[in-house]
Amino acid sequence: MPFESILETVKIIGAISGIFAAVWVVFLYFRQRKGIWKIETNLTSQILPYSEDLSLLVIDVFLKNIGVTAIVPGVKGCQISIREIPEHLTTQGIVDSSNGALVLKDYNLLEPFRNPKTKDYSDDYYVIEPKCTYHEQCLVAVKKQRTYVVEMCFYYKNNWDDFRDSYCARVP
Repeated sequence: MPFESILETVKIIGAISGIFAAVWVVFLYFRQRKGIWKIETNLTSQILPYSEDLSLLVIDVFLKNIGVTAIVPGVKGCQISIREIPEHLTTQGIVDSSNGALVLKDYNLLEPFRNPKTKDYSDDYYVIEPKCTYHEQCLVAVKKQRTYVVEMCFYYKNNWDDFRDSYCARVP
């Protein structure tokens, strides 16, 4: 009899431990949000003289995975668009940059890293591992004496979830 009661006690302790472990795993999952991607971007530029009428706008994009889940880009990748802000604005207020001349539209910085067979970014081609920072860059010839809005959009692998960043650059 004592052996059976010990066995019952062990079963009860095992069941309680299993429930506690399951609750702990769920708590950690939601606390750390392991299924959620978290990216931090830094979008900067520098201007290099090029010719009498043109300068080179060097756009630097830093993609940092600040989460605990690896980030795989979607098919659209990381796109850059540049619009020129119209000169000689006549009124003060919000400037709608969508009215400016399009200099560059949806240029995918990650195109060279795309899987040539599947046309996507698999684990073998481009993955931003947790706590890693990737640096991508492009050069665009732009007119001097203009102001530009540079927009970046990073698409996650499901292609409907994205992260956007933008800034203005004045080219002297």
